[in-house]
Amino acid sequence: MLETKKSIVIIGAGFGGLQTALKLSRGLKRLQLTDKYCITLVDRNSYHTFTPTLYEAATTTDYVASNSQLKRIIAFPIKELIENSVINFTQGIVTKINTTNKEIHFATGTILAYNYLVLALGSEINYFGIPGLADHSLNIKTFIEALRLREKIIEQVEIEARSCIRIVVGGGGSTGIELAAEIKNLLHELPRVATGHCQDSVTVIDGGATILSVFDERVIKMAEKRLKYLEVEIITGKMIQSVEVNKITLQDSQEINYDLLVWTGGVASNHLMQTLGMKKDPSGKRVITTHEMTCLPESEDLAITNTEKIYGIGDAICFLDQKTNRPVPGVARAAVIQARVVAHNILEEVKAEQELTHVVKLKRYHPMQYPYILPIGGKFAIAKFGPIVISGLPAWIIKGTVEFNYLLSIFPIQRAIKYWLKGLWIFLRNDRLG
Repeated sequence: MLETKKSIVIIGAGFGGLQTALKLSRGLKRLQLTDKYCITLVDRNSYHTFTPTLYEAATTTDYVASNSQLKRIIAFPIKELIENSVINFTQGIVTKINTTNKEIHFATGTILAYNYLVLALGSEINYFGIPGLADHSLNIKTFIEALRLREKIIEQVEIEARSCIRIVVGGGGSTGIELAAEIKNLLHELPRVATGHCQDSVTVIDGGATILSVFDERVIKMAEKRLKYLEVEIITGKMIQSVEVNKITLQDSQEINYDLLVWTGGVASNHLMQTLGMKKDPSGKRVITTHEMTCLPESEDLAITNTEKIYGIGDAICFLDQKTNRPVPGVARAAVIQARVVAHNILEEVKAEQELTHVVKLKRYHPMQYPYILPIGGKFAIAKFGPIVISGLPAWIIKGTVEFNYLLSIFPIQRAIKYWLKGLWIFLRNDRLG
């Protein structure tokens, strides 16, 4: 009688989920345990989205790149990424996780059993209950949504009777700032705006005292200066109270008219995470650390429970940094590092089960000040590495090398070079503004 393989399931093929699956695959091969354990990667899409370039998909003109060309450099087929691995891929929508029976339920009625579970579900959009906001705004959390935004912008500008286009970005975090700058760049590439037949305005609204409120003060000042140069208006210190068709009302009763509203102002843990009976803080509540993110308490080894072999990484858990009492930034670097910790810890548990070790050496995740790069319109970015802040074209070049480095982590070198060069060809043409 054949022995049933133990199942390691990762839900979510974003940065953290994909890296966890790949590292577990290599680890099981190295330990020669692929006959005893199987890895299943689950995602609702058939592709892995390179989210740092979604703003490019939303703001690249049709004559620079078609939808299919953009998809090839932003949405990578998962089956291609897991070639030559021992990872199985299941595409589907998860509706329920039964931790008692160790089962994952899909919308199709299919049930997948697990022995180890990694939750890399990412975050969901948080509209904070603002009346009308969900109904009247667009967002760019997915590749399809990015394309939809691009089509809406072009469609609105091309209306012959329109003499102006007013675009508002709700949320002055990194996504909102990147997007606002690139939208301004896109608009000036469109014939009716370029020839003066349609006037344009782009406005960023944020409830905080400044844009990029969690960033270094030097970065904030550079970003404000850049946005002023691009003629992007900034409104801070005012929360959106309600949204109607073509009208936003702020908390001080100020009204702002718009033609397109893009919401980037908040995220929350995936709704499935909130049904798992999570550990709670001493007050018995989920931890809410900022007005932008709902956090769940987490342990240093990234295990959500001590006995059920469930781990959480990335935006799904919003790890709370005990030193700062703030959530770890939702950046790819954090998710990738967490993936390494989880993969190592699961492999240690596997080794113990197979009596390959008598001492389980678990790794701990320690938050840090992660380097970051903010592209702000054209060939301009702001990069921060420790105490060093760089801006302009040099930072934009560094951004390209960071993206290439990530592609190397998920593709063989020849394929990574191929995709990076394709993207570079498109972005060089799209990011014309210096």
